[in-house]
Amino acid sequence: MCLTARDAVTHPGPHRCRARQLLRYVLRIHEWLDRNGQPPGVIIPIVVYHGEHVWDEPTSLRDKVQAEDDLLDFVPDMRVILVDLNLLKSAFLPDFPELEARVRALQISRSPELPFESLVDLFKLLQNWGKIHSQQDTLNDITIYLCSVFDAPNLEQLELAFHTGQLPGSEKQMPNCLEALFARGVEQGLEEGLERGLLAGRIRALQQVLNQPTMTPRELASKSLTELQAQAAELASLLNPDPQ
Repeated sequence: MCLTARDAVTHPGPHRCRARQLLRYVLRIHEWLDRNGQPPGVIIPIVVYHGEHVWDEPTSLRDKVQAEDDLLDFVPDMRVILVDLNLLKSAFLPDFPELEARVRALQISRSPELPFESLVDLFKLLQNWGKIHSQQDTLNDITIYLCSVFDAPNLEQLELAFHTGQLPGSEKQMPNCLEALFARGVEQGLEEGLERGLLAGRIRALQQVLNQPTMTPRELASKSLTELQAQAAELASLLNPDPQ
């Protein structure tokens, strides 16, 4: 069994408690095995690190404790595999394309802005994938992950990078999740457009009833949806003031 800890998701550098946390996680797994009537097994702790700073934190609890060698024998310890993404190069896992794709996505996520060329290279790696479920799942996972990291405004960049990374003449479709995100964006746009139109009409009608200057369509269009909602509520309160 492998226990993977992804470090530096919210921290720019190595997590100073990682050795202790890994030991606690391993003990919890053994407790879970015992509760479910399963025999104890081998658990391999793996730390996948992609922080901004060089990893300088011991992954062994025994290396963190300052004591004489005879006393260190009483400190719980285990070996930990450290995978530092800062030291890995492209095409480092030619026999494991799905794992390489996920690692590349983690490397891309460290960029302050969406790196278009790196994204194109990532989709080039995936272009020859067939309809194997694990590969499709990986492609969807990567797309959703990158969308969550770089936010929805980059959907068009993701689509462009996907098509740029395809072979000439390729008719491969976008990942289902990316299509779904686009569809949801269009749906949300239509919903917001309808709501804005209703609010604008209500505001103009209330202003006319209250003998206030009527806002022009351009003025209404310049306001955010939240501002329109607030203004409509304010005008409605003037028309029907609360009794004191």
